[in-house]
Amino acid sequence: MSRASWPTAVFLALVCGSALAVPVDLTLEPDAASGLHAGDLFTLDVWARSSPPGQGVTAVQAYITYDDTLLEVVDGSGDPAVTITPGAALPNVIRNEVLNDGLGGGIYYSAGNLSGSVPTDFLVASINFKVTAEFSDTVVSLAAGPELRNDGALSCKSMVANWIETLAGELGSAVLYGSEGQELAADPGGPYWIVLSDSVTFDGTGSIPPSDIVEYLWTLLGQEIYRGPDPTATLTWDDLVGYGVSGIGTYEVSLLVQNEAGDTALGRMTLTVTQIPEPLSLTLLGGGLVVLVRRRRKCPRRP
Repeated sequence: MSRASWPTAVFLALVCGSALAVPVDLTLEPDAASGLHAGDLFTLDVWARSSPPGQGVTAVQAYITYDDTLLEVVDGSGDPAVTITPGAALPNVIRNEVLNDGLGGGIYYSAGNLSGSVPTDFLVASINFKVTAEFSDTVVSLAAGPELRNDGALSCKSMVANWIETLAGELGSAVLYGSEGQELAADPGGPYWIVLSDSVTFDGTGSIPPSDIVEYLWTLLGQEIYRGPDPTATLTWDDLVGYGVSGIGTYEVSLLVQNEAGDTALGRMTLTVTQIPEPLSLTLLGGGLVVLVRRRRKCPRRP
């Protein structure tokens, strides 16, 4: 038997026998990360999970794809690595390899338990990554396969087995967000116009980079009206009165955004309260006729 074929033979030996019917999902956790910059280190964990927990598993094969122009597999110290960190639940590691073959990033990991099944939920393995270049977003995925590498010599896919049966379930992915060198900026939208007794929604979705921002702080007339992860804030007329909006006039609104590093950026805008739906202006027509012309209303900007 060749060296290339023995891991497959060992894996198949683990999947001979009886099976459970409940599917087991392979997930990458966390399933999202934001604010990543060149030089940053982070960890993704591969988990085997089922609903309900407690489903027996004898072997897991995980094939993970990623963009190796942006990410590099490293050890705990940040140095390049050719393997990932096994979990303790499946002690018999069959294959553990970072595939550096010029075909994009790939990790092939398979392990089992020769003495019997292991109940979910459990950690399969952990992967340490280093960001090597600035980016906007990228995805690390468990491949459903088969995905051919090395001119088709190796078929890679992810699967979970309990003796004879593959416990088909969902395969997860992790979406990573970088900043691509963008400077933090708060965009409070507007300007905002409302009629007496109307509500208003302040919209900060134009703030950048959205993947970096962890908190939006809205203030009206210097008073905090919202603090949290949502870029928008809606106030009823009663709310506005409670914050000091006394009637017709123009009032200052501000938006402060903060990223994971604690950096902040501030943007200012105005809220104008009128008696009519939109401001009117006088237009002089031929013959001295004066008419009221409704100006186009400015709505909150959206990306």
